[in-house]
Amino acid sequence: MDSCDGIWDSRNALCAPEGQAPDTDLGIPTTFLALGFITGGLGFLASLLVKNPPESFHVPARKGSSNTEDDIGPRKAIRTPTFWMLWLTFALVASGGFIVIGLVPVYGEQVLNLSPSRAALAISIFSFFNGFGRPLSGLLNDRYGPLMVMDVTYLLQAATLLAFPFLVTSDIPLYLASAIIGWSFAVTLASFPTLTALAFGVRNMGANYGLLFTAFGLASLSPTLASWIMGGSIDYSPAFIGAGILSGAGALVVIAMKRAGILHKR
Repeated sequence: MDSCDGIWDSRNALCAPEGQAPDTDLGIPTTFLALGFITGGLGFLASLLVKNPPESFHVPARKGSSNTEDDIGPRKAIRTPTFWMLWLTFALVASGGFIVIGLVPVYGEQVLNLSPSRAALAISIFSFFNGFGRPLSGLLNDRYGPLMVMDVTYLLQAATLLAFPFLVTSDIPLYLASAIIGWSFAVTLASFPTLTALAFGVRNMGANYGLLFTAFGLASLSPTLASWIMGGSIDYSPAFIGAGILSGAGALVVIAMKRAGILHKR
């Protein structure tokens, strides 16, 4: 499913940069309508390939994973420390990413004096790594474990955001920072479904992950809060540094979960 999500989000990397009209004679409304039909049609065809497994099917338990015969439902899951540590990590890291991704093209134009198209290219780079990074993130999760991949990624994102106002002085560092932020989103959205299954089993994974995903929804409000705090200021340093602190805090929660072995406890 994460690979499908990656392909879905990768469409942004293949479209015209944000703020640039598509090179087409159809016009913007008709272009969106055509993209809607194409996306819906491909999604429908892909859904025909998905079938529920038979009732007798059981997922083999991996080494170090939770006992899938003792699956935890959503009512019990939200009363566990594991759920809230996962929720807090999700909210912190996603908030940091959401705050800065909208500022990146503006920073490129206003601070680095890039043209709108060169500044908007950073969003396409972000979308590329966010989308196509998810299959790679899944492979790394299987090999090294999701907590290890998340820890390294979130520490890298925190360092990138904290150093952003001081090191991003041209287009190349801007694109590199966008790639790192996109990779962090890929790791986040590919890892948390796995963590949900490891922590609470697979039987109630849909409901449990749905509850966990509310952290992502709450994090989407962080840019509004950041813009309210910044007001009309053109100094973006507090926003990037604040986002770096949030990402670092998320990494610390991941480290705490690793040390406590919390995913292996009910």
